[in-house]
Amino acid sequence: IEMMEAKKVAADLFDLLTTQTIEIEGKQLSISASIGMTYAYPGKQLKEIMKEADMAMYAAKGNGRSQLQVH
Repeated sequence: IEMMEAKKVAADLFDLLTTQTIEIEGKQLSISASIGMTYAYPGKQLKEIMKEADMAMYAAKGNGRSQLQVH
């Protein structure tokens, strides 16, 4: 998947999560999400991909939460 397509999928997922409420024991709860993404290419190690995506997620949380960040 190209990055633009991946960003669209992530944005759709983000919207789906953050616009829904769930009910637990009679209480309405909302969901927030911080999503981190990075580029993957042939030969890039999974460990590096996961580290970069994790860094992007923590950057999203550090910049106010509830957002999508790309490393």
